[in-house]
Amino acid sequence: MDKIGDAKTERTSGMRAYHSILVLLLGFCAGLQLGKIAPITGFLQSQHGYSLTTIGWVTALIGVFVALAALPSAKFIDRIGPVSGLKSGAIILTAGAALLAASNGLLPHLAARTIEAIGYVLLVIAAPAFLATYAPVRQRPVMLALWGSFVPVGYALANVQAAFVVGPYGPTAFLYSAALLLGAFSLAVVILVPRSKPAMARHHNGGRLSDMTRNPALLALGFGIYVLLSLSFFTFLPTFINQTDSVLAVSPAAIALFVPAGNAIAALLLAFVPARHAPTLTLAGFALSGLCAIFLFQPSIGVLTVFAYVTFAFLGGVIASMCFGSVPQVASERFSAALVVGIIAQAGGTGTIFGPPLAGFVIDTWGWTGLSTLLVGLSAAGSLLMVPMVRSSGNRNSAVEIS
Repeated sequence: MDKIGDAKTERTSGMRAYHSILVLLLGFCAGLQLGKIAPITGFLQSQHGYSLTTIGWVTALIGVFVALAALPSAKFIDRIGPVSGLKSGAIILTAGAALLAASNGLLPHLAARTIEAIGYVLLVIAAPAFLATYAPVRQRPVMLALWGSFVPVGYALANVQAAFVVGPYGPTAFLYSAALLLGAFSLAVVILVPRSKPAMARHHNGGRLSDMTRNPALLALGFGIYVLLSLSFFTFLPTFINQTDSVLAVSPAAIALFVPAGNAIAALLLAFVPARHAPTLTLAGFALSGLCAIFLFQPSIGVLTVFAYVTFAFLGGVIASMCFGSVPQVASERFSAALVVGIIAQAGGTGTIFGPPLAGFVIDTWGWTGLSTLLVGLSAAGSLLMVPMVRSSGNRNSAVEIS
């Protein structure tokens, strides 16, 4: 009987892992929808007469929805369950993507993008909540760390797909292909992912009320600071490089590739290091980012500066993935995984709106040295936010799977 039970548990765990990978791939397709406007900017300007400001709003509409609706969406998903929220978000996002490809004109484009935004905010909250609840317990931190890469991976997928499709078949075909890829994974999730009981985990720390209420807020604030750091850096790095003498060929796009590299290394770490150490690794990431920020905006760009760029980008990926990898550690009866992800998304969306204007104001007022100082200060704040979480995780044993 024990062997039969063990075999059944192993099969169940295998199916949960398979479904989690499917959800993760769907998330990458969602990230593609976020990044698919950039490769066709020229088409939107020439064929539709859109200004760059208009294209910016078409692109940013999804981010605005996340900033405004993440927490209400998380509460909604908490009521209906991550599986229902995931499937609903996938269907709505696919419908919006198909409508965007088929529509013509600013108002239809904005309407389609709004539908996409509704589906997107549901999907990107329900998917990590699903991973934090239904994935095999020991694989949850790894899956969530990989989830932390869905935006940079999605942007990369958009650029790769555009390179293969736009030239031979045109921008409209590219939009249809993006919708088709999303639709394929959405259909797979709708059909294959069942409404099963969550995989249960147990902690041995007694679940202090102060930790249950404080740690989700600290984690969300930490993620918001990461977004401020990342956007402040990447938004104005091309401008700085163009204005600065350099003996080296420096590509901001190549530097951005080190973000998903950081995501991958974070996931690899969490495969071997107990997940309770994720806050400690997040603190270390912020501290090292602050050190790198000192060297980011020097009067001339040399080897040390480029190394600081690459390391700063890499650490950003580590921080983002460690924040998501910490979700199972801070979720509780008081704050479900969906609510934790919701406040993380809310903080990230807020950072998306305010990060570039804040950095631009600092540059205009105090110059590039001021931006370095801002990034050092934000990194220090991120490190300090992690200290209470590190202390509480030090008194907590790792989760163990009981079903």
